[in-house]
Formats: sequence, structure tokens, C-alpha cells
Amino acid sequence: MSITAMVIVILAAIIVVAICYTCIYLSKHGVNVQKGLETTDNGLTIANTIVDALKTAMPENKVVSVIDKITGYAQTGVQAAEQLAKSGQITADQRKEEAQKYITTALNMAGIEITPEIQTAIDGAVECAVVALPKSNIVKHTVTK
Repeated sequence: MSITAMVIVILAAIIVVAICYTCIYLSKHGVNVQKGLETTDNGLTIANTIVDALKTAMPENKVVSVIDKITGYAQTGVQAAEQLAKSGQITADQRKEEAQKYITTALNMAGIEITPEIQTAIDGAVECAVVALPKSNIVKHTVTK
């Protein structure tokens, strides 16, 4: 793979993670990000569009294939973890861990080793997929003495 192709892949991955963290930052600071995301089919549309463009431009590129798998697994893993929390099988605090476990298991089954770079992509994809979810009605209970 050429240096140019590698630079494009790395920049695309950085852009996807930056978009996700920007949404999270804005959401934590009072901006209603959910309203903006409701205009799309899903919050990962931008990431999927970037990955689809990269797959078209570089169909044999392994890095693009891994990024595509991570974003797909993140959507499924986050939705599954949310459902587990809603049904009471896990707590609300366990959702992120459960989603990450799903993604790493799926990647391992696909023969992909989890490197620190891939873990960073997983973390960003999970955060992005979480932002795309509708507001949860799960309430954290506190114990008072």
C-alpha cells in the first residue's frame, strides 16, 4: 500500500473519531446533539459514508476493512448492550464495557488482533454509536443511608 493511501486511511479514522468526540463534548455542554442526529437515519451515517468511500477507493485495503467492521460491530454492540440494560440483565454502568466486549469478541472471531490502535478505534466507535442512540429511560439508582 502506498504512503498516500495510508495517510488517507489514518486521516479518515481520525476524522471519524473527532466527529464522535465533538458530538459527545457538545452533548455534555448542553447542546442538544440528539435533535441534529434525528435528521439522519443514524448517528454513524457520516462515519459509514467515509468508510464506504474508502472501500470504493481502496477495495483491497485491510485497514479500511477493519474500520468498516469496527463501526458495524459498534452499532450492534451498543444496541445490544442498551437492550441488556433495559431488560435488567446488566446495569446502566456496564453498557460500555458490554459493547466493547461484543466488538472485541467479534473482531477476534474474524481473526483480527486487538492492538492499541484498534482499541482506540473501538472506543471512538462505541462513543459515536452511543451518541446516536435515543435518550435512555434507564435511571441510575443511588442508595441513601
